Amino acid sequence: MLSDSLKKLLMQIISENGLSQASFTALTPEHQTWLEKKGEKHFLKKEFRKMLKVAMTGGVFDIVHPGHLFTLNEAKKFGDVLVVAIATDETVKKIKQREPMHSQAQRCAHANSLKPVDLAIAGGKDWRET
Repeated sequence: MLSDSLKKLLMQIISENGLSQASFTALTPEHQTWLEKKGEKHFLKKEFRKMLKVAMTGGVFDIVHPGHLFTLNEAKKFGDVLVVAIATDETVKKIKQREPMHSQAQRCAHANSLKPVDLAIAGGKDWRET
């Protein structure tokens, strides 16, 4: 299916912040035609990008509770793909005024295992840049 292939490719592009030449070369010739090179990386062409709607939310996700699950399920309704940005350890300390119980990498791994989440990524210091 075109949609499933596009979703998979889009999540790879998001997680790698663009596909490297090596990743591009590993794609099928058909999938390569969906991409354009910008700088040193490859990204979906506009016409293919328009075929998918990406929903994004974020948070700490230190201890997942029913409120998180409700929020993620609701956020998933807004797009074909749900990306979750996981707050940095520094952000947790600043906002929650405590040390996180789990590292950002562990919290990403936990969030990636949740059913509504298509891709959990490490958020940056500025959520607008993420």
